[in-house]
Amino acid sequence: MVAFTETAGRSGGESKEILRTVRVQAPPPPPAVNLVLNPGFESGMKNWSMYGQAAVSSNRPRTGGSAARLAGSGAAGFEQVIAGLKPNTAYVLKAYLKVAPGSDGVIGVKDYGGAQAVASASGSGYQLITIPFRTGAYATSAKIFLYGTVGRAVADDFSLLQQ
Repeated sequence: MVAFTETAGRSGGESKEILRTVRVQAPPPPPAVNLVLNPGFESGMKNWSMYGQAAVSSNRPRTGGSAARLAGSGAAGFEQVIAGLKPNTAYVLKAYLKVAPGSDGVIGVKDYGGAQAVASASGSGYQLITIPFRTGAYATSAKIFLYGTVGRAVADDFSLLQQ
């Protein structure tokens, strides 16, 4: 709030002081920007690298027309390097993951100046995975991933937001 005094003239040469209070609000912060490129695999493999039995699939994505799918046995995965991060800053990685019974699959983040962080899901449907992390003192990038070694896992709708 800002207060100021205003002097108003009257007929006959008298003046009167008026105290006015004005409420000043800061503009709202800009909306958070998702730092993941092609987060729902709608543009196929664009901006992602993959290995093993990994593919972009149109079979039951959470939203849109595509999702990342791991199938079979042996190491498989998707990765994306996110550049332009700020050192010593809090971020949160989110993604939806569905892992078939008897399978493994993890969402995670590494190479950000801290220990690799991973999380998995269990159950029959997509589950929201949330991984908070803080970049290291000199880190300006991170690698996000979906990894698996056995069975089927599907991930969709990745986001990486500064906190």
